[in-house]
Amino acid sequence: MVDSVYIVSKDYEVEFMNKLLIDEFGDQVGRICYEAFHDREEPCPQCKSEEVMKEKTVRWEWHSRRMNKDYDLIETPLKNIDGTISKLTIFRDITERKRAEEESKHLTLSLREHVKELEESQKKIAEAYRLREHFLKETSHRIITPVAIIGGNSQLLLESSNLDEDQKERIRIIREKNEEIQKLVKDALTGKYLEDREEGGDE
Repeated sequence: MVDSVYIVSKDYEVEFMNKLLIDEFGDQVGRICYEAFHDREEPCPQCKSEEVMKEKTVRWEWHSRRMNKDYDLIETPLKNIDGTISKLTIFRDITERKRAEEESKHLTLSLREHVKELEESQKKIAEAYRLREHFLKETSHRIITPVAIIGGNSQLLLESSNLDEDQKERIRIIREKNEEIQKLVKDALTGKYLEDREEGGDE
């Protein structure tokens, strides 16, 4: 068997141990179980013998401080020929499984923390974009109005016959700069200005 097995009497005397258990604890047959396995002078507080003697099967987990291992125990009544009942205990070493469960639990908690941090970062980024959009819209609206006025009035001036060529050239320059401002505002609203700067690098 791959599992450890032992049998104890109603009086806690070890009646049988399989080879696997003997290899791990030494031959304790004939000794009192709580003395042999737990170095105690009285029954263990978690002992299930009383329940088993009432013909109940109990399954539970136990951590051995001596071995620093975890075990899955199945304890069931075993009827003897003379009518008495002994307790048959089968216990499987689940130390590696418990450690894996603990590691999984820690990893899950760590993952949840990272997800939470990521969600918080996304919220901050979304808020930053919202504030940026609000700023750009408010700023652009304040710029567009005077720019439009400059554009309209400069066009009227160009159409006037009272200007010489030098004056018209100056107005054309004003209009060119005005159109550049209009394009800059439009690109800022659509995000194109920032994309162009990222692709071309800051100048």
